[in-house]
Amino acid sequence: MDPHRILRYNVDDVAVDCRSVALSITAACRRGPVRLRVAGICQANDEIVLTLEAHPDGPAMNYVLSPFMGDSMEDVIADICSRWGAGFSTKGLIRLSESWVGLFEAPEPQGVMTAQV
Repeated sequence: MDPHRILRYNVDDVAVDCRSVALSITAACRRGPVRLRVAGICQANDEIVLTLEAHPDGPAMNYVLSPFMGDSMEDVIADICSRWGAGFSTKGLIRLSESWVGLFEAPEPQGVMTAQV
């Protein structure tokens, strides 16, 4: 098993159903004999590419795609801080036509064995 994987999504997929895309990312990180986690996210126009890297000794991670409350940089920063306070790390931003969506990561709580976010 290669300890590195690439995921590709279209921005429209994120705009239509953030939750399904986030569940797909979480499932991809847990598929196979080596646990992976999102190492980076890149966006080029309407294409999103995520790189996953080996994370064999760390906790399983859950991923959430969540729209930001506003479009200004102050709003984005406030949402990032709010998510951090709730235990989520910011992995990156996705630009939709008129708004932003954040990709956030949090360790799965101990004793929980689901990929739901």
